[in-house]
Amino acid sequence: GLACAQLTLSRGLEEMLALVLLAGNVVNEGSGRGGCAGVRLDALAKLGDVKSMASGAGGLSLLRLLVNLADERLPATAGRWPAEVGDVAEAARVPWAKVQLELTAMKRCVELCGRVLRATSRRDESLGAAFSAKVSAWLRGASAQLEGQRDALKPLQALVGACAARLGED
Repeated sequence: GLACAQLTLSRGLEEMLALVLLAGNVVNEGSGRGGCAGVRLDALAKLGDVKSMASGAGGLSLLRLLVNLADERLPATAGRWPAEVGDVAEAARVPWAKVQLELTAMKRCVELCGRVLRATSRRDESLGAAFSAKVSAWLRGASAQLEGQRDALKPLQALVGACAARLGED
């Protein structure tokens, strides 16, 4: 949740993306790609491939040019975005689908424990009411915790969607 909040609230990232958009529109002026209202994230990866052909620029990439411009001329806004989104890199390593799969696997394990307890209790009455009661209480608690995790992730999923929309992704 923290990484999504950082992306959503980062003024520096917003300024940096505006700078990238401006540069892209200038580079593509007069073509069908000029005059864009936003930047897709996959376009950011291409910034390093666009090189200057100006003499004395030494093949400076558009990415390096924009980073230098942000650091030198816009340090209070676009130049500070990396510090504003410090938790994003780590969070990006965990795919949303993996989180969903893990929760589903945990739920299945809890359900399996419940089925085993019920089957064992029916077959072996010597198991004891105290043991069954304790395991049943644990199962109820584990189920409640899993549902709580799923409920807690719903707003986070909406926040992920809002971040993706803000960054021009589907």
